[in-house]
Formats: sequence, structure tokens, C-alpha cells
Amino acid sequence: MVCCTDRSSSNRHSTCPKWILIFILLLMLFCFSNAQIHFQPVQKTGKPYAIIIRNAIINGSTVVRGTEFAVFDDTLCVGASVYQDSFPVVLTAWEGDAAYGLKGFTLGDSIVFKMYTQGISGEWQEFNPDVLYELGDGRFGTGAYAAVSLEFKENQTYLDNGYHPEDFKVKVYPNPFNSRVNFDLKNLPGNRYVLTIYSLNSQEVFRLQGMKENYGHYIYSWHGQNNEGKILASGIYLFILRSGNYFQSGKIVFQK
Repeated sequence: MVCCTDRSSSNRHSTCPKWILIFILLLMLFCFSNAQIHFQPVQKTGKPYAIIIRNAIINGSTVVRGTEFAVFDDTLCVGASVYQDSFPVVLTAWEGDAAYGLKGFTLGDSIVFKMYTQGISGEWQEFNPDVLYELGDGRFGTGAYAAVSLEFKENQTYLDNGYHPEDFKVKVYPNPFNSRVNFDLKNLPGNRYVLTIYSLNSQEVFRLQGMKENYGHYIYSWHGQNNEGKILASGIYLFILRSGNYFQSGKIVFQK
């Protein structure tokens, strides 16, 4: 680092320009914000296996910035990464190398996902999400890489206002579908509802807002169109149905 000399001082001590100090401070803040602080994975072994996380949802919403993802082989953390406001997130898992005494996953072992993020209470906690594989079969080393989506829904506490959350149900059929999928909404808790459909990269592709007419059934049929009325590509989509303070979520497969 190049420093300048303070010629006005009788001791002629060296001082660094302010811009260098500011740069160092910003660099330290950047490194800290991207640091892995909860999960402690094994060291790099030179034998990587890439896992692409397309999106991650907790309680119906995308995880917050700073969320940590990790993969385990049994109880050994073999890779971790941090979410920084955009997907996909690339996580590298490291295969073990017994010849050099390096710990890591064993080819063919099951992949266990964990994520460290904010829960309903606002506190940061460790969760074991459900995993949807777009590529791969849940075992380390299958294919060139794996691609997944993660989702976790906490058990929520509700006020006893005469309505019970187990009454709120969404039945989706047929699934997979090729021209139309029906959302059978039963016992919506609120006067209004919002049905939102997302692609696997967490982009909203369709939104419907409506008002219920009664406490019983309501069926809405979606034909695979986006908000502009254009038919979407075949693939896996996520839906979230919100009504009042409650929601239901799930996955649908569009096969044209």
C-alpha cells in the first residue's frame, strides 16, 4: 500500500490518504456481509460438485438477504453459500479425499439441505427445507451438477376467532396439467384472496386478486398464461394463495 508523508509534522510520520482508509473500510464491510457465519463447511478439496439453488421460500416469501444455505453428508457440512438479493445461488459441495486426509462428501450419499434465515418470530433459526429437484436425484455426484428449489413453512399460531386454519384448503388438479389447472379453494379465511404464481427463479408470472362470495368452495381455472395473457413455457411453477393472515403454497407442473 502506498502512503504519503505528512511534511507538516516535526516527526515526519507517515499517514495514508483518506480515500485509501475508506476503501479498506468498505472492503472489510463487503467481506463481512458475504461471510459464512453460521455454517462451517469443510475446506476445499479440489473435487467440487455444484448445486444451483433456483429459489428459496419460507412461509410464502423469498428468504431475506444474508440467508445461509448448506448441504450435509450425514452430519458433515460439505458446502455452504450466502443469499445476496438474487437467485440463482451457486453452492459448491466438496468431495472427500481419503488419500490426503481431506473430509468431504462420499459419492452417492444423500444430500441434506439446511438453511439459516429469519423465521416468523423475526429470529434467525436453522431450518430443514423441502427440496424440489430440477436436476439431480438427491445424491452427491449425480450428473454434472444439481439444480433445486427450497421451501419451508413454519407452524403458525393463530388467534381463536372462530376460524381454524386447518379449514383452509387448496386442492389443485390435474397436476401435471397441459391446458388448464383448477384451484379448488375451500373455506377462505378472509374476504379477499390473492393467487400468485412464480417461476423457479422467483419471478412473479401471474397474479389474481378476487373476493369470495361465500364461505364454501370456489374454483378458479388457470390456463398457463402470464399477466399479459401470453401462454408460458412448459415447466415447474410455484403458487401461493393468500387470504387474510393465512396462506397455502405448492408446486404445479405445466406440460404443453
